[in-house]
Amino acid sequence: RTKRLTKDRAKVEKELVVLQTQFEPLRESYAKLLSDHRTLKKKSDRAPEEVTKLAREHERLLKDLADTHYNMGVMFAKRRDYVRASTEFEKVVELKPDDTEAYFNLGIIYSEHLPDRERAFRFFQRFLAMNPKGREAAFAKQYIATWHAWEAKERLE
Repeated sequence: RTKRLTKDRAKVEKELVVLQTQFEPLRESYAKLLSDHRTLKKKSDRAPEEVTKLAREHERLLKDLADTHYNMGVMFAKRRDYVRASTEFEKVVELKPDDTEAYFNLGIIYSEHLPDRERAFRFFQRFLAMNPKGREAAFAKQYIATWHAWEAKERLE
């Protein structure tokens, strides 16, 4: 029985040596994975803050771009290049859909310089929906009322 136990012990000791040599790389790999996990955890904890920061920067850049298109629209309107001015103001409302001044300017351009009553009407309506008491509201309301009267007159004829 002692012989058998001695033989079994030698066998177990050999297996232990093999297992220890296999265990060491696994332990090193685990330590590296644990370190990587901590690094990724720190990065993931900062991610919402970075995303928020990027979103704010994106919003600021869009506003700046919209302002640039608005200024170009004003410049083209002053030069009486109303086609290009309308293109610039339309870019403004794409980038910044709450820009009431761009809608009003488009209404003016399409009512007075590039006659398109329907477009002028739509732009003035949008302007009034967002700014019913603005200083230009009276002009927009008068244009819409005139347009309705003209349209009614055409139907009668």
